[in-house]
Amino acid sequence: MRVASGQSSRSRLGGELASSPEVVGARLLTRRHLEVALGLLWLLDGALQFQPYMFSRAFFDNVLGMAEMFVPQPMAVVTHDLAVLVSSHLVAFNAVFATTQVAIGVGLIWSRTAPAARLASIVWALGVWSVGEGFGNLFMPGMNLLAGAPGAVILYAVVALVIWPRRADGEAVADGGLLGPRAAHVAWAVLWVGTSLLELEVATYAPDALSAQITELAHGEPAIIADMDRHLAHLVLGHGTELALAMMMAQVLIGSWVLRAATRRLALGAGIAVAVIYWVIGQNFGGILTGHGTDPNTAPLLVLLALTLWPRASTRPTSSGTPVWTSFSGQGGARNASSDGPIRSASEVAVTQHRDEQAHLASPAAGHDERDEAETDTGGIEEPTQASRGCRRRSFERSQPLEHGVGGREARKGRDRLDHLDP
Repeated sequence: MRVASGQSSRSRLGGELASSPEVVGARLLTRRHLEVALGLLWLLDGALQFQPYMFSRAFFDNVLGMAEMFVPQPMAVVTHDLAVLVSSHLVAFNAVFATTQVAIGVGLIWSRTAPAARLASIVWALGVWSVGEGFGNLFMPGMNLLAGAPGAVILYAVVALVIWPRRADGEAVADGGLLGPRAAHVAWAVLWVGTSLLELEVATYAPDALSAQITELAHGEPAIIADMDRHLAHLVLGHGTELALAMMMAQVLIGSWVLRAATRRLALGAGIAVAVIYWVIGQNFGGILTGHGTDPNTAPLLVLLALTLWPRASTRPTSSGTPVWTSFSGQGGARNASSDGPIRSASEVAVTQHRDEQAHLASPAAGHDERDEAETDTGGIEEPTQASRGCRRRSFERSQPLEHGVGGREARKGRDRLDHLDP
């Protein structure tokens, strides 16, 4: 009976090892985390909109005047009419604008109102970007990604579409979003490659253009930031053409490499690094320390968009040859792609395997040695045939990739026990 019991335990152990899932990734940021981050940025925008300067005529004349100046004629008419309407009730309109942005931020942070807030953020962002900012001032000479193109507010709408839940998450948060993985990657590519073309403008690649752009940023900034701008402007003086070409090439690579899975992480990592550099030296943190800034500019939104696209899981075959893709729930866990069982966390898998190992070693079949097996009276129980031993051996051989951890120890011990049964 001990022989039969040992065979049963070994078969069960081999089956568990052959089908046990391997945890190959982890979700550090969930869709909900990114949605809350988007809400916090909206809250910051609303707080900045309550600054005293925003209630003055100078603010509206500056913003709407610039938007009206560099847009096509039909949109210029709409912008002019809006400026006339707003100028008659400056305080009331600005209070509405600021309150709306705060409400969107709070709505995104509170999960029960997040769906409505996502829709409101998209509609509001598109309206402000097209009418209030003249399509992000893309038609203004000298505008580029370093200066904040294509406008931060349009990125609010893009991120909201990417994180809008439509299906189960895949390799990245964006895979389950409203746009889907392909459209989300294309949006990233269009953003980076499209803005790289702005470097071809004469007002952008002139030898002294970059130096003049950075020098202008120093106005109104705290002393430490203004000094940094002036020193940097002096450093790049006369090198605007070379730097413009370098920025264009970097942005093209960042945009195009995200379309290939092999270079996606590299493209997203480089995009985050470039966005942070631009935020410091080209955008001065969105000018939020001057009292005139309305948002933190495009860099934080670019980082947030990169995080939605970042692959957080991988696919590789298990010891049984079945591919495993780790689809994680909000609390983290893993599941075999071919299994309909419940999601188990990495710790639960390890604990289960450890308990199975201890239970098997404590069983009577695990304590007898090779001589006990040979001397045991089978009592009519059929001895294992060479074919059955070969099947069990192949099941353990399939588990050889698990060479480390609890699973690896079980596999090695199981193979040793099978060797005792071979003639």
